[in-house]
Amino acid sequence: MWGGFGSTRLLAMTDPLTGVSFHRLLPVVGVAEVVFAGFCVFGKNQRLTVLLVAWLATIFMVYRMCLWWLGWQRPCGCLGSLARVLHLSEHTADNLMQGVLAYLLLGSYGWLLWQWRQGRGGPGEDGG
Repeated sequence: MWGGFGSTRLLAMTDPLTGVSFHRLLPVVGVAEVVFAGFCVFGKNQRLTVLLVAWLATIFMVYRMCLWWLGWQRPCGCLGSLARVLHLSEHTADNLMQGVLAYLLLGSYGWLLWQWRQGRGGPGEDGG
């Protein structure tokens, strides 16, 4: 959400996939992320929590792949003004967020695979 209230030049641009300005898109995505985080922190069902992380990370990966396919050359503005506050270049922030995305994807899918292999991946089971 922080990024949507900043003053970077990225906010004036339109997202090439949705056609919505980043100024409007980033706060909406930020709120969705906070809601997901709430489910993850306060949720009692560990399997559902990991499924939500896997789903959200997959959406972000597909989004980034679509941008790459369209030839979008700009770094992701995921951190918005926070990158400047932390004294990170746009490319460093982009690389950091790619690392976070890889961690979320590998961690969530790895956990789900491990649960499935343990035979505890059936419907209604919390895996914990």
